[in-house]
Amino acid sequence: RKYGATANGVTLSPYQAMRGNQLAQEQGLADRASFQVADALDMPFASSSFDLVWSLESGEHMPDKKRFVDELFRVSMPNGRIIIVTWCHRDLSPNETSLTKKELHLLNKIN
Repeated sequence: RKYGATANGVTLSPYQAMRGNQLAQEQGLADRASFQVADALDMPFASSSFDLVWSLESGEHMPDKKRFVDELFRVSMPNGRIIIVTWCHRDLSPNETSLTKKELHLLNKIN
């Protein structure tokens, strides 16, 4: 609404797609935001469709991560932006007691 953007969301969950469309309708954004059930490894969009592609907490669940990232690039316009947000934390090695200083610094930047 603030920037006049349009949004297309995909999910494997029919409930999430239905709920997303309900919320868009309730907020008066149904003409600007839509959600559908689709496979993120084979999205139903033409190549170079979006100037921003945002993946939120889904990439870590993809069975073929390279194919997933390739698909994000396919639907992104040239010079578009891709944001991949995942929830993950690496396991510590047996000789480690915490994350590295660099990892802790990065975590502190997003917390």
